[in-house]
Amino acid sequence: MFRFHALWLTQLGVLILSLTVSTTRAIAQTIYPFQATYNSENTLVPITQDVSRVTITAQSKDAPYGLTNFVNTNYGLIDGSTGTITFRPDAAEFGLQNLPSGNFIFFGEGSDQLFGNITGTAKLDFLNLVGTATGSFNITGGSGRFTGATGIFSFIENDILNLDQTAPFKSQAVVSGSFQTPQAVPEPTNIITLVGMGVIGVGFSLRRRNFRVTG
Repeated sequence: MFRFHALWLTQLGVLILSLTVSTTRAIAQTIYPFQATYNSENTLVPITQDVSRVTITAQSKDAPYGLTNFVNTNYGLIDGSTGTITFRPDAAEFGLQNLPSGNFIFFGEGSDQLFGNITGTAKLDFLNLVGTATGSFNITGGSGRFTGATGIFSFIENDILNLDQTAPFKSQAVVSGSFQTPQAVPEPTNIITLVGMGVIGVGFSLRRRNFRVTG
């Protein structure tokens, strides 16, 4: 009988040990605030009379986390009567099918990168050869220490235009916002405590029973 009890307690001990070793994983977030000024070159390549493919290459001297460059491609719908351009990553929104999705990548010298797409609008004044743009960088992923990143950057951009509307033009954008990355941390499961309390109770019960038998 005592052998049975000893074996039973040993098995419970093994169970507790396995539960202690096997922990659940809670997901914490590491948040990265962001603000930088980028100088860029913008190129609009007409696809139709109203839609152009937009490419932006940009560099920064004050970008945090080593993200000193970004490259973006997307599509712009131009309203010739107002000089307004609407930017979207999906050309299908402008009635064009089977074109690759637009996207951006923030990067530097290392493996840390951010991925996503841009949405926004621009107002171009070709009479005075200036323009402004506002919008958002929608972050959907990353690499290196930014794997799994999500977040939003807003931007305000000032443009210096050319008389030739198809020629590249310069701009400066202030980018600000934040992004976060998931970070797995161990968290003990509550069942460990419950099982431990149960074992303690059973141990006292068996001790009392053993005392009565031997007494």
